[in-house]
Amino acid sequence: MSSGFVQSARAQILQHADTGLKLRIRGGGSKDRLGRLVPCAVLETTLYSGIISYQPDELFITAKAGTPLKEIEAALAEAGQCLPFEPPHFGPSATYGGLVASGLAGPGRVATGSVRDYLLGVYMLDGQGRSLRFGGTVIKNVAGYDVSRVLAGSWGTLGLILEATFKVMPFPVRSVTLFVDVESSQAIDWVNEWAGQPWPLNASAYLGTSHGGRLYLRFTGGDAAMDRVIQSFSSRYGMQELDPKAAYGFWLGLKEQEAVISDCFSQGAPLWRFSLPSTARPLELPGDTVIEWHGAERWWRGEVDRQQLEAMAMERGGYLSLFRPSEVLEGDYGVQTHRFNEHVLAALEDRIRRSFDPHGTFAPRRLL
Repeated sequence: MSSGFVQSARAQILQHADTGLKLRIRGGGSKDRLGRLVPCAVLETTLYSGIISYQPDELFITAKAGTPLKEIEAALAEAGQCLPFEPPHFGPSATYGGLVASGLAGPGRVATGSVRDYLLGVYMLDGQGRSLRFGGTVIKNVAGYDVSRVLAGSWGTLGLILEATFKVMPFPVRSVTLFVDVESSQAIDWVNEWAGQPWPLNASAYLGTSHGGRLYLRFTGGDAAMDRVIQSFSSRYGMQELDPKAAYGFWLGLKEQEAVISDCFSQGAPLWRFSLPSTARPLELPGDTVIEWHGAERWWRGEVDRQQLEAMAMERGGYLSLFRPSEVLEGDYGVQTHRFNEHVLAALEDRIRRSFDPHGTFAPRRLL
């Protein structure tokens, strides 16, 4: 089945390259609502499934792209290990290849790192049907830049990811979640201050409005360290500890953007993602907002003139993305209205895309 799938996928890619038709790569479809779904043929990966190699003692796992993400995480959990960047599923059909292609990370990303930080190697087919392997099973395995990491967050526009190898990590010994009611400006100041101090701060989240809301902090470490955190933050800042079961549900719901966590994640109106310097002042927008990554990632849902939101992001030194449009076929994922060295980055991205997919087969308009 494995070799048959690869041969069939290669034939499909070459056929579309010859005819100039577009091809969209799809795993379980859990992230179909993110980005523009270009009308074209679909190359499904779910038949190419299974864990190839898992070495708990060596801290790495290799699996096929169509493997259900829940299967990967279940195997890791049995050995007390995890993918530390907490990839969101956005549905039960999420696949291993989809986590690479989307490059999305959860609440702890600011402390533990991103998807590409743990991606050790990939096996893929490019736009010319060539089998390419990059990386290996250890972090420092090549001289120079590891090409495999370019694929993280490429949304299937560079090639078909067949297999991937990730570094995994043990679960923390203990996790503690504290919360306090506070204004957003004070919350941003606090988390940036604490992030620069030797506290084992793993994640932060602010839920509310610019006038008031609740700040959640997640700390991880040994029992002695967690006891010190609880004592210090409760006495200095009046913080309370969230029950461990409730804390687990909260961070899981936040990662999966469940409406029960915040009205900001409700369906209907577009969901906007602001990528800003962590110390940027609060967004002056009506309704609920969610602030993560110590202030660097901010979410807001609403129907507002796009130019107004773009200006707000640029004024604060960041950029705006339409993360989830109100309709499946509307909008663009990752449209960045302002980036440093914009022309340099655009030229680099174009060169990379032409190198992997010279015929433009892989639905490049998914991101444009």
